[in-house]
Formats: sequence, structure tokens, C-alpha cells
Amino acid sequence: FSTSPACTGLQTIFTDQTSGTDLPASWLWDFGGGSTSTVSPASFVFSSAGAFPVGMTVTTNSGCSYSLSKNVVVAPSPVASFTESATFGPPPLLVQFTNTSTNSASVLWEFNDALSTTSTSQNPLFTFSGLGDYLVQLTASNGLGCSDTFSKTIKVIVPVIDISLENLEVLENFSGQSFTPIISVKNNSNVDVASVDVFVTGGSGARIKTNVAINLQPGSSSELVVPLEIFSKENYLCVELMALGDINSHNNTICKSFASKSVIIPPYPNPTSGTVFFETVLDESSSGELKIFDSKGKLVFIQTYPDLQSGMNRIELDFSGNNPGVYLAFFEAGGQKAKFRLIFQ
Repeated sequence: FSTSPACTGLQTIFTDQTSGTDLPASWLWDFGGGSTSTVSPASFVFSSAGAFPVGMTVTTNSGCSYSLSKNVVVAPSPVASFTESATFGPPPLLVQFTNTSTNSASVLWEFNDALSTTSTSQNPLFTFSGLGDYLVQLTASNGLGCSDTFSKTIKVIVPVIDISLENLEVLENFSGQSFTPIISVKNNSNVDVASVDVFVTGGSGARIKTNVAINLQPGSSSELVVPLEIFSKENYLCVELMALGDINSHNNTICKSFASKSVIIPPYPNPTSGTVFFETVLDESSSGELKIFDSKGKLVFIQTYPDLQSGMNRIELDFSGNNPGVYLAFFEAGGQKAKFRLIFQ
């Protein structure tokens, strides 16, 4: 009998090659360990490498029996794998591929581009010139002809980053003296996002930054524990996400009020040379009004806000058309009033 290449984890085919006029009518294969087969060709999967005796007994049409045993040498199967310098990016995208396969003597790369480009280099460098998804496939083979295939998709796109904060909860720790934020994050991008910076701001004025691994694919969401333990008493807590290149910062912040009344946050940056932000945390939907006077008492800005929502409300004001100096800002929201000294440089 003959055998196909014998490699671990792959089917080895055993084919009877008995010749003569009185041909076999039945077969009994013995692969050791109690494993047998009664068909021809027969197949068997060896789980480990080495030399293994395989026996074949045939019974011919006349009823005669003949037996033969051979040592079959089983080699370790190749395991294909590779790493890449980039998984996505805009065209032209140059990617360095590194072969990390084991038990292989040769490799074949297929890039699945418009020209059906292939390569037999161990570590090829390839440029993807057009937009699209490219399934890069590596086939690793050993000297016996056994092979394994591994593939990954390279995305040639114009990356669009958009991370949104969907929910904010707080978990009070066992002592009751501290709490930890729990956030729900969604990846609205067209690429994977590995991590984001998380800024936690409390009513006491404390602002803490940490980086959280999210490892989210496009369209997926995850609930995450922010690795911070906050001991101070806060009348509100705001969590803001920041990812490099995020195109939409308006869905990155959620605030949670711990007070029985609305909270008005001091404007920032202060001093300012242009844009200034006014924020309020409301326990329910309400209206508001912002007035700003110059140092002579002249009203330079007034605006009402009839549709403030429960939670964080942020007002972005372009102050660049005013003269440098000191201004007084009066902000009313959710039944609360606050006065702030605003410096414009």
C-alpha cells in the first residue's frame, strides 16, 4: 500500500496497491491503539510526530488472506501565521508582512489585489494602491507537501474615528466611602479602536485622566470599568472620552448629578482668547439664560436656551469679537443662578 504525506493533525490517505489476478475483496487496516478501518482507500489522522507501524490485511476473492506492515513516518504539520505593520490606512498603504509560521519549508503569499499578486518571499513588503478590503492569505508548506493556510483582512480606507459615550453609572465600593465609574462605549468608526483617554471631572473641581483599553471593532459596544476609585464627595460627575482624530466630540461626554438640584459649572478656559464653554448639569429638562456684561456694565451678549436636557448641557460661545478685558457672566439654568468673572485676552 501507499500513503499520502503524513503530517500531524492532517488526514493521511492509505491506498491498497495489491496486484495479481486474485484481487482483494475486503480490507482490515490497523493504525495502532485500537484504531482500524475496513475500507480502501482508508484515512487516519496522526496526533503526534514519529514513526508508527501500520498494518494492512487483505482477503481476496478466493478467500486467501495476506498481511503487510510498514512504518509510517509522521512529520510535524506546518502552522501558518504572520504579523503585519498595519491593518488599515489610506491609499497607498505600504504594509510589511512578517512570516511567523512554524514547521514550514516554503511559503506562498496571495494579496488578492486586482493583479492577483503573489510572493514566495519570507517577509514581503506590499503596497495596496486602491480602496477596499484585501484578504491576504499565507500558505505554509513543509518538504512533504503538507500545508496550512492563514489569512487576515487589510482595509484600505480613509479612517473615520467616532467614539460615543452611551451610558454612565457609578458603583459604590464596599466601604461606602468611594465609588468607581462604569461606562458604556460604542465605536461608530469604520476602523478598530484600541484605546481611549478618559477624563473624569467632579463637582469639587478635580479632573483625572486615564487611558482605557477598549479594543472595539466598528459598530460594536462594550461596558467598561474606569480604573479609578474616587473618594471625594461630589455633587456631580462628568466622564469625557477622547480618541485621536475623533470627528464628533458632541457625543463623548455624560454627566451624572448626585445633588438634589441643578449644578452650574464655572466657564472654561478662563482666561480665554476666543471660545469659552459654559456647562450645567440638570436633574431634569429645563430652560436657561446667559448674559454677559463688559466692565462698564454694557450688555454684550444675551441668549436664552429653552431646551436644556437632563444631564450635561454644554454651551460653546465664540467670544473673539469682543475687546480684551474683564467681563461678568450671569448664567441661569434649572432654577439655579451663578455669576462668573470672565477674562478675555
